[in-house]
This record gives sequence, structure tokens and C-alpha cells, in this order.
Amino acid sequence: MELSLSQKLHKEREQLRSFCMRHNRIRVFGSGDTAILMQRHLQEEGVCIHDFIVADADYTVDTFCGRPVCRYSDAHFERTDGLILAVAHWMQELLIPEFAKRKDIPGIYQQSIYGKNEGLIFDASMIYSHYIGEGNPEGYFARFTELDRIGAEKNTDKAHKIHNYLNKYEFYLRHLKEQTFTLLELGIFNGSSLRMWEEFFPNARIIGVDIDERCASMGGDRTKVIIDDLSLIDTLESLKSYTPSVIIDDASHVWSHQIKSLCTLFPVLPHGGIFIMEDLETSFSAYRHKNYNDASISCYAFLSEIASSVTGGEKPLLSDRPQSIAQFAPEIEAIARETELISFLKGSCILIKR
Repeated sequence: MELSLSQKLHKEREQLRSFCMRHNRIRVFGSGDTAILMQRHLQEEGVCIHDFIVADADYTVDTFCGRPVCRYSDAHFERTDGLILAVAHWMQELLIPEFAKRKDIPGIYQQSIYGKNEGLIFDASMIYSHYIGEGNPEGYFARFTELDRIGAEKNTDKAHKIHNYLNKYEFYLRHLKEQTFTLLELGIFNGSSLRMWEEFFPNARIIGVDIDERCASMGGDRTKVIIDDLSLIDTLESLKSYTPSVIIDDASHVWSHQIKSLCTLFPVLPHGGIFIMEDLETSFSAYRHKNYNDASISCYAFLSEIASSVTGGEKPLLSDRPQSIAQFAPEIEAIARETELISFLKGSCILIKR
């Protein structure tokens, strides 16, 4: 059976599937960000969660992710039950000795996919020291100042004081300045970049998407805000109807989410359309112990394979690559053959549709 994109991206796929197949009921310990990610992971594998188990002190709701919630003290295990620990790794180490005192827990899976850190909050402090500055006043992109000026006024981290993306972006985007088109931004944060795009592109329709309901009030006259989960293929598919000409992925920075958005939304771009993937630094070693590396391949590695195919003008030659990479040959080829240009810059990658 051909695997879906989501299934190809899953780390520990065979181990976790094997565990689930050996147990009739899958129960998940946890009810935080890690548990949400695990629920999505299992849903994409076609595994139904029987219930979520939480510490007695954490029991506040009867249902979580559409499944019942059970207090740990009330949880009674059957011989064929399997328990997946969907909590931070440090907490797993504390729980195992406690669980060992009980003789009725037949099988425990200590997943290492999620929970390396407490949540999925981007730890910007790790990179800010590398970016702070006024940019290079004599560099090639120094003449492209308008978008960066607006971005700095709106206090977006895309401006020169932090990421320093915007003079490069203006180089690629300025020809659209007075045109009527749709710009789609994945990830809103505090809404500052939405306001920047709205000012720089006076005739554009701006669509912003975020999972945080607090972003719902950040819309404007030409800006629409959608509250939805960008980790889900169905959400990404629904965004195709807006027919964007420019897409900026500034969402979770999680590897699987980035690759899903690229593979799902790049095809909908028109000829000359632009896709910008931000915060690629999460593909590198400084973020190894964070929650970003949830997939079998990093987003940077995925994009690098596309770049090799585009540059060489041939189908991806992945036969000598590990299976974790080779299995993505169809997705890489599909994007590569439609890519006119792929350009890497510090922390970001820009693709232009053929």
C-alpha cells in the first residue's frame, strides 16, 4: 500500500505501528501539546485512541481531542492494552518508576518523537544574537529598503533587527507591489507581519492562518484571519481555494508541518508564484533537542534535494540515499519540475514557480 505524505514523514513509524498492532486498545498518557501531536500522528496512521489518561491533579475535562479522559487512579488496564507516553521526555523518566509499581500495565511505549521540550514555542533567544544589527548598508540588497522599513515600524521579527529577511524578500516581491493578488501567510503570531504586508501591497488581499484563537481579532479591511490547524493536510487543502500568488510559511517551524505545507500548497501557485519557507534553522543541530525534528527528514534536507534536481535538470537520483530520503522522490520530483528558481538565505528559502 502506498504511503501518504504524512506517513512517510513519521519518525519511529515501524516501531510505533508494531506496538499498536500488538495491543487491542491504545491509551495515551498526557493531555498537553505532546499529546495533541501524538493524537494527530496516530490519526494519520489510522490508529484509534481508546482514551487519554492524566494525573489526578490534571483532570479538568471529560474529553480531549474527541476522546474520553480518565484519571490515573481510575485507570484499569486490560491484558491487551498499550499505553503510549505522550509527555515531555523528562517526565517520562519520572513516570516509569511510578508505573512499574503497578502490575496491571501490560505494555508501555516511550515515544521519542515529541516532548523534547515542554511545548512548541519557538525559542527565538537561540538565534537572535546571530541576527541583531542594522544589516549591511553596502551590500547587494541594501537598496531594497521599503519593506524592511515598514516591517521595523510594525515590529515584525522579519526585519533587520532580528531575522533580516525583508530586503531580500523585496528583491523578489517588488514587481507585485501595485498588483491585485492574494498573499497567504501561515502563522500570524502578533499580527505585525500582516500589517506590514497590507501596507506594502496596497491592492493585495492578505490571508493569515494560525491555530491560536487570540489571532482572530487581527484581521483588517483587506486582511482575513483563519483559525485552523496547519499541521493537518485537510486544513492546507482547504486553503487552495484562496488561489494565493505568494505564500509565506512562518508557522510552527516543525519539519513535518513545513514539508506538508510546501507539498500541498506549492502546486496551487500560478506561474511566477512565490513560496517562502522561513525559520529553516530549526533543521540544524542547535535545535536537535527541541520539538521540531518530528519527521524522518528535515525541511532543509527536503529542500536541498529539490535544489539538486532543479540545478541538475533531472529527476531526483535518490537511489543512493537512505530510505528516509528516497521515499520522497515523487514529492521532490513534483516540486522540482515546477520550480524556476530556488534560493537559500540565512534562515529562509525562496522558491519561484515555473
